[in-house]
Amino acid sequence: SSSSSFSSSSSSWDGLRDHLEKFPVIKLHRYLFTEAEIQTLRDQEASWQARLHSLAFLGPEHLEVRSLLSSLPSISTSTSLAPAIAEFGLVSSYKAPVDIMSCLLRCSHLLSQALIAAHPPGTGLPGADEFLPAMILMIKESNPPGLRKALDVVQFYRYPPRLQVSETAYVFTNVLSAVQFLETAKASQLNMMPEVFERSLAACSRSMERGREGVFVTGGG
Repeated sequence: SSSSSFSSSSSSWDGLRDHLEKFPVIKLHRYLFTEAEIQTLRDQEASWQARLHSLAFLGPEHLEVRSLLSSLPSISTSTSLAPAIAEFGLVSSYKAPVDIMSCLLRCSHLLSQALIAAHPPGTGLPGADEFLPAMILMIKESNPPGLRKALDVVQFYRYPPRLQVSETAYVFTNVLSAVQFLETAKASQLNMMPEVFERSLAACSRSMERGREGVFVTGGG
């Protein structure tokens, strides 16, 4: 009885702490970062968008996501991960750290469900080694604007002990690792020959530039 009472009290304090954290962050959201920091975030966003567009070719075959590979070509990766991709696309719409983390946790659950659903029957459950590669693909496919700012809000303004809870820590660490991988991935990490990797990057970048030019011409017409 005393144990359940302590658990209830602890949960109440956690809820109160979340509310006290959430209220000022939302009210003062426009002041959370200095002008210099906002400009840095804008520059990083532009570089991030260009990088993700250049990695448009990236698929489960490059990251050995066996569950998703077993579904190809009948079911595309974007279709298999659609619920998680859609949920991740909302992450930048939240202002409070607790809400951003709740969104990331929902993404994690949806991603795990997608891997289980795509896994060949009779072969057990997907391994933990598939989770991070699948998250990398999910983030690439979703690509919400303002992702880095949302992650910075969590890192700078979330009550630190709440980021150390086992599931929360696991999910947030995987998101940060996935973002870093997408920023720095090399051919050797993607089962690709260096020259093929560079050609693929260049081809996707050219495709993005042609798309921009088309939009500009259409808009100017």
